[in-house]
This record gives sequence, structure tokens and C-alpha cells, in this order.
Amino acid sequence: MAREGRRAQVCRFRRYDGDDSLTNRSAGVPEDLRRLLAHVTAAYGLPAVVAVSQLSGGAINTVFGLRVQDSEHNALYGSPQLVLRVHRPGYRTLDQTRSELYFVEALHRKLDPTVSIPRPVPTIDADFVVEIPDEKDGLDGRRHCDLMTWVDGREVAPGQGFGPSAAYTIGAALAHVHNVSDDFVPPPNFVLPKWDTTMFSADSPYRPPGGPDDLLTGADRALFYEIADRTTDVFAYLSRERHTAGIIHGDYILGNCLIRRRGRSWHASVLDFDDCGWGYYLYDLCPVLGNMAGYPGSIAGNPRFGLLRQSYLAGYRSVRELPTEWEAHIPLLMAARNANHCLWSSNPSWRLNLARRCLELDATK
Repeated sequence: MAREGRRAQVCRFRRYDGDDSLTNRSAGVPEDLRRLLAHVTAAYGLPAVVAVSQLSGGAINTVFGLRVQDSEHNALYGSPQLVLRVHRPGYRTLDQTRSELYFVEALHRKLDPTVSIPRPVPTIDADFVVEIPDEKDGLDGRRHCDLMTWVDGREVAPGQGFGPSAAYTIGAALAHVHNVSDDFVPPPNFVLPKWDTTMFSADSPYRPPGGPDDLLTGADRALFYEIADRTTDVFAYLSRERHTAGIIHGDYILGNCLIRRRGRSWHASVLDFDDCGWGYYLYDLCPVLGNMAGYPGSIAGNPRFGLLRQSYLAGYRSVRELPTEWEAHIPLLMAARNANHCLWSSNPSWRLNLARRCLELDATK
């Protein structure tokens, strides 16, 4: 669920700048933010935080951009800027977030140099996750945060700088992620959610407030169960093939891909592994195709969708095998993405309408 843009958004915390530590100021800094920063700087052994801005406040976490004083820390991580994620209580456990960051660290070590991702910053105790004190300065075991390095780039969209070359680049980037996932050996106590058929139930990793029978009626409910049944069949087919499943990004959309030029070529940075888990690689290919087709808006409204789709899949195939016959499943898995999202959406009928339009797409063009 991409909510981590690199542009500061309007929020209840203004941006603070200065030469002294924000954690030592008493005037003008919200108390909860000051206490959070003090806890984070101590846990991670950071130099003074001299600027902070809120980047997003999405459904899963609240994300802050931090700037620290020049120090050896900058030489180690390449920038005085860092990203602080404060996780929503009850969405992911400490162990799940810790496992996510262990996998992201493995990606950072093994990914092809043409792809960048944020790197988890370890605490002074060699952990990746920090529990957040509650109002009584105790640890409730539910709220936690983590710190990651900053990556540069810009978000692009069809009609706004996103064309076939960029589509090819992000296709190749995802294939590199899947290649590392294929070789990844999880350590003991590694735990991530599964993006299998549970995504169509109240047991979805999204932790929806209810199941389809609670949220949908009539034609929408019938379509939801049709998509769920057909997706179950596709997953069963893929499970019999080799190298079809592993840890997937889970939310590979344009909002989580930053693009920048390096000479005459594009370079991709991949963000936001909040939804990563065990799943099928073919399904992981599909969320960004919704963006290319015109989401948000009319899902079939982009006349260049066919060209972008071909370039994206060609980029993936430049790195990793993708049987041509599997392309027939892509419209359904694009629809599955929207169908499972309707369980936590404020407008489930709108999501099901997007699913209908996905099913109408021609898988061969």
C-alpha cells in the first residue's frame, strides 16, 4: 500500500530546521514528536536530528524524513537524510517487521547495482526494530518503529514522464528482486504473512474490518467470489511449477518506484516493502500494470497501456524467465489485486468496478 512519496505532505507536524538538536528544544516542537525523536536517536545512536518532516501518514504507518548533523554516520550511509517509519498498532508484529527488514537487508547486499532500495539501519543493540514508549513510558509491545536510509529519485506516471523505457526499467528491477528472493534462505524465527487465497477473507494480511459477506452485496459479491475462485485455480497451477513463488514485494506500484537517469539509461529505486510476504511472482507483476492502464481513473483509459505493458514484461524477461502463456492470467490477477483491496477500502464497489475493467483487458496486446 504505497504511501511513501518523497514529497512532504500537509500534516499536523510542520517542518523544523535548525542547527541545534530538535530533541533538546522545548518551544514549538510537539511533545509526542520530541519524545519520539529522543527515543529514536538514543536507540540508533544517531547524531542530533536537525530537521524533520512528515512524508506520509498512510493506512499502515506514518513516515518521517530526518536530517542529522554531519558526522561519521553520513559517511557510513551516504547521506544525512534518513527515513523513520512508525508502524500502525496491530497491523504487523515486531517479528514480522524484523523479518521484513532482514529480507530487505539481504536484498541490499545481493541486488543488481542497477536497482537501489532503502537499507535498514541497525540499532546500537544490532536490532532493526525499536518499540515505542507509551504515555506512561512503558513498552506496550504493539507500537514500534524502524529507520532506513534515504534513496533518491522521482515518482512518475503515464503522461508525466513515464514511458516505455521507464516501464522496461521497473520490469527489470522487479525481476532482480525476484531473483534474490529465489535464493533467499530465511533464518530461524523468520515470519511474514502469506499472499495466497487468504487475501480474499477476513484473515487477509491487510487485517480488514470484515469479510466479503459483510461488505458486499449482489453483483459485487458474486464477482468477488468468482475472482477469488479463479485466482485460487491460477495459484494452484503455479504451485506445480518451479521458481514461481517466494517473498514478493506485495505492493509494486508506481508510487513505490522512483526513477532517475544515469547517463543514457534509467535507474530504479524500489521503496516500501511494508506488504512483502510469501506469494507468487506473477501476482507481484500485476499491481503496477493497473497504474499503467490508468488507475486511478478509468482502468482501460490509457491508450498506451499495451505498449507500456509490453515494455514492462520485456524488461522483466531481460533478467528472468516469464513463460508467454502465463500472460493470459495477468488480467485476472490485476482484478484479484483490486478485489482483495476492496475488503479494507472505504469504497469497495469502486474497487470491484476496477476489477471488472481489468477482466476486460486483452492479455495479448
